[in-house]
Amino acid sequence: MRSATGLGCSTWRFCRPGRDDRPELRFLEAGCRVGGAEIPFVWREVHGIDLMRAAVDVQLGRTPALSAPASWNTGGWLLVRTPVPAPCRVVAAQPLDPRDDGPYAQVVPPRGTVVPEAGGYEHVGARFRFRGSGTAQVESSIAKAAARFRLECEAVA
Repeated sequence: MRSATGLGCSTWRFCRPGRDDRPELRFLEAGCRVGGAEIPFVWREVHGIDLMRAAVDVQLGRTPALSAPASWNTGGWLLVRTPVPAPCRVVAAQPLDPRDDGPYAQVVPPRGTVVPEAGGYEHVGARFRFRGSGTAQVESSIAKAAARFRLECEAVA
């Protein structure tokens, strides 16, 4: 049986200081689809924009009904992998307290759950979504959650 902390399980910085301390953007991915992981949830819950509905409208030749929110918040997410390769069984996992600068939404598998070898973002150790007034606040919340979260799993033969 092995346990894992969230620290190091997800990267939340997509830009870093480059030359002259200006941000250096990193290209992540381009696809002709709505992004995976927690992207559709964060956009709908934080920004009020349903990317899945917009994608369907585009595919059906309709103009998506998109309106910018009155004010923009920042959203982010943390995916925590299992500490042993899947398939594995969750031995212990404790959801994070959202009152303690934690996530506004989380998916933490209960004890006894078997995480399948399916791969992808849905079948990971845990998933957390965050929102805040700015990048620094969301990054800080993610870092705190990554440091606090514990997950114990055992291999399934």
